[in-house]
Amino acid sequence: MVKKASFPRKRVFQKGAKVEVCSKEYGFIGSYYAAIVLEKLGDKYKVVYKNLVEEDESKPLVEIVTEDEVRPRPSPPPQEIVDLEFDVLDRVDVFDNKGWWVGTVTEKRGEDEYFVYFETTADHIAYPKRKLRFHRDWIDGQWLVYNKKKRVVCLDGKLVDCKKRVRAQVDQRVVDCYKRVRIDGNLVDCKDKLRVSIVPV
Repeated sequence: MVKKASFPRKRVFQKGAKVEVCSKEYGFIGSYYAAIVLEKLGDKYKVVYKNLVEEDESKPLVEIVTEDEVRPRPSPPPQEIVDLEFDVLDRVDVFDNKGWWVGTVTEKRGEDEYFVYFETTADHIAYPKRKLRFHRDWIDGQWLVYNKKKRVVCLDGKLVDCKKRVRAQVDQRVVDCYKRVRIDGNLVDCKDKLRVSIVPV
């Protein structure tokens, strides 16, 4: 069993903080873009993007985004993670179109090519390994990394493994079945339906 460290549930980002912004715009759901915080405005942030520019391409894009769209920019993973091979069904982020897109590995070809399926766009595209990273969720102040074989918690650059795979069962008793799921018999909140996939038992 993995013990969670104590962290504040809501993190306040200061001016200059390096973050990623999760897009909620149709056609871009499930994508993350590197940005820097310029200012905190109540429950929102003013950010400037690292790779996105204004329509006239004259300067970097600046936007006002909500708190729940912002998370810390992940630090480079430890070498032991970089060296891991991706497996079929692993959840990954792929760097494409100036951002990171969440998808699922469906096939490996050769030594360095992976096919990834993107649920939000129904695209199925091959990428070199250097374009992929294990998908991480920022939950309760810590990074969680999932793959098909085990649940790996990355905390301060360390790896902690669970002995069994986490299986979530959708709780049908709530109006929005994506809002709450059962993990190992415990009812937990799941605010992002993109993190829930219906799989055969």
